[in-house]
Amino acid sequence: TPKGISCYKVNELPQNDETKNVQINKILLNYEDVDWAAHSDSLNTQSYLPENLALDYHENTLTFHYKTLSLENANKKRYQYFLDGFQEEWQAPSKAKYVTYNDLDVGDYTFYIKEFSKNKIDDNNEFIASFNFTVLPPVWHYAWFWAFLFTHICQVFKTLQDHKKSGFRQSLFL
Repeated sequence: TPKGISCYKVNELPQNDETKNVQINKILLNYEDVDWAAHSDSLNTQSYLPENLALDYHENTLTFHYKTLSLENANKKRYQYFLDGFQEEWQAPSKAKYVTYNDLDVGDYTFYIKEFSKNKIDDNNEFIASFNFTVLPPVWHYAWFWAFLFTHICQVFKTLQDHKKSGFRQSLFL
């Protein structure tokens, strides 16, 4: 401040039970930072992460970076994560602050992350951060693609057959 130094005691800060202790702060696509605005409807105004994320089938490797929002024992925090749609259960606690999922199949997914201190797991859902996304199927997985392809192949064969017949007629009159 202009008139001196400010300080505060972390232990005396008011606790807000509605605040999440963990946050997903960055997501990489195929190991690279990307402009998420090009891949989603909008960006979350607080986290700047994509909302309603729909990825092409070949954009199927995601790295989630997460961090604790608690200043208390931040270096002792451990994290547990789970990707619904890919995993059956929560993964073992780890101090790692990111996780990568490679070659995800087509489908809907929700990534969950929670943090805990040495012996205290926070099972309260309000302390779990989550992120929803979809990996879209390739175009050839849609029925309309095959209908379109079949129609055009039939049209090509009909055109070739018509051309062949008209060429045959012309040779009869020569």
